[in-house]
Amino acid sequence: MDAQERIERNTIISFFAGTGNRLLDAASGILFANVAGASALGIYYTFVSLYQLINRINSIGLGDAIIKQVSEYDRPDGDGGTEIIPNLIGAALAIRGVTVTVTSLGVILFRSQVDQYVGQDLAWVALLFVLGIFMLLGIIRTTLIGQKQIHLSSLLDVIRSISVIGTQIALVLLGWKEMGLIVGLVFGLGITLLNAVWIADIWRPAVPSRDRITSMVSFAKFSYIDGFLGGKHRWIDVLILGAFVEPGIIGIYGIVYSVSRFGLVFSNAIGLSVFPEVSSFESAANEQKQRSIIHLSMQYSTLLSIPLLLGAITLGDLVLQFIYSFDSGHQELMLLAVGMLFYSIHIPIRKSLYGLNAPDDAVRVSLVAVLVNVGLGVALAPEFGAIGVALSTTFSMIVGLTLGIYYLQTYLSDIFAFSRRPWFVQIGAGLMMTAIVLGTRQIIGGRSRVLTISLVVLGVIVYFLTIVIFDHRLRTRANSKLHQFDLLPL
Repeated sequence: MDAQERIERNTIISFFAGTGNRLLDAASGILFANVAGASALGIYYTFVSLYQLINRINSIGLGDAIIKQVSEYDRPDGDGGTEIIPNLIGAALAIRGVTVTVTSLGVILFRSQVDQYVGQDLAWVALLFVLGIFMLLGIIRTTLIGQKQIHLSSLLDVIRSISVIGTQIALVLLGWKEMGLIVGLVFGLGITLLNAVWIADIWRPAVPSRDRITSMVSFAKFSYIDGFLGGKHRWIDVLILGAFVEPGIIGIYGIVYSVSRFGLVFSNAIGLSVFPEVSSFESAANEQKQRSIIHLSMQYSTLLSIPLLLGAITLGDLVLQFIYSFDSGHQELMLLAVGMLFYSIHIPIRKSLYGLNAPDDAVRVSLVAVLVNVGLGVALAPEFGAIGVALSTTFSMIVGLTLGIYYLQTYLSDIFAFSRRPWFVQIGAGLMMTAIVLGTRQIIGGRSRVLTISLVVLGVIVYFLTIVIFDHRLRTRANSKLHQFDLLPL
């Protein structure tokens, strides 16, 4: 199987897994918003953001370092990937074990401040469990990605979503509310870890050599900064909002951000496959293969972000009011949807920089973007609240994409020398969807939950039906891959 076929297969697997996760996230968000309330969600999102901050501090960038080194040894001309992986795992456990221990001691020392910031007693205890469990899960998952076993890493993502959300729903329905959300996260991650150890019993950690640790840290010193700064913006937004607004507003913003992330499902699926593939060819010095992989990823990274933006403008107010029972958040949703459009293109570009062994440039991109995000967020949040933070995040995503393109062009020429037809088809399908949905909304009139759900379903059907009809390449390749999975053809 060549690189393009692998990317297509892994993208489809990751896309279905990501879509399932997002649907579960949306369904649980609806339940939690209506049962637990925006205030409880705000406390939970604050806890998650604090965990994200601490986890990024102690991660040391090992995730990308593991993917990079495993993918190099696992390529066809590599030198013994199965023998080197136990050594890599041992090195990762040794390094992360030290950093997690140090940060855990800090959490214990400042436990009262942790509880006060989150707004929940014993939050620091849950934080310790989450940090330890996620350390082990992260090492297993990134090793699978480095081996191009996207189907297994995607399976773990699905298991995590089902375990966490299932436990949270049970506890919230029992009346635990914010504490149920936090405890449900801990138990759900624990269940996922047990499954991960069972799925990945192929590795037994070996005592790492000094050279292996040095090599891993050498790459990770760049990806550490990028991992701390880049990637998800929500944790930065919530930390900023936590200093200026009440938990209820944070809860609404967290839901709005979750809805906007639907636009990144396909882009994330592509980015997950692009990194190890570009890395393999970077080691083999095959520039044409690298360019073709990046072109393919950029053509279809916007497959969901374009309709998400148009849908947010057209139906965002109805979705928030009648699905989540929120009277505000539409402006924030539209702003974030604009940002997600640019960020969906940025994701494969950022992953490509890592694959090209240029983590230092990825760091520069993330450093500038996060400075813009934090600087504007802190300046705008006191006056404009969540809208100001959403604006700062969107602008930082645009800046990140611009810089990412600039640095990528220093390694590969003609990165935009590809057919724009997929983009035109996606824009045309989105406009067709918008016209039909708006027309239907005007004809029927009124506002209700049934109408909102019906219009969303109608929009999805129109968009993807148009894509299938007019994008021959996507239809042909997807149909071929679905046949391989014994699914119905398109």
